[in-house]
Amino acid sequence: MNDPRRDFPDATAARPKPRIGITMGDPAGIGPEVVLKAAAESEVGAACIPIIIGDAQLLAHNARTLDLQCGYKIVRR
Repeated sequence: MNDPRRDFPDATAARPKPRIGITMGDPAGIGPEVVLKAAAESEVGAACIPIIIGDAQLLAHNARTLDLQCGYKIVRR
């Protein structure tokens, strides 16, 4: 069987990471904590660019409460 990488040498080249949108769920529930902890995992950052959709102030408050040191950018429409 032929190795497709042989026919397309750049098939293993680095590709841009996909952007994955994740909603925070119910603001009064565990959703904000779960989504922030997941986005802070190194495996997630290696596989994609997580985009958390939700209330920025609530997410920032939860990140401080959980002592999560993750960089983020707030996007408003």
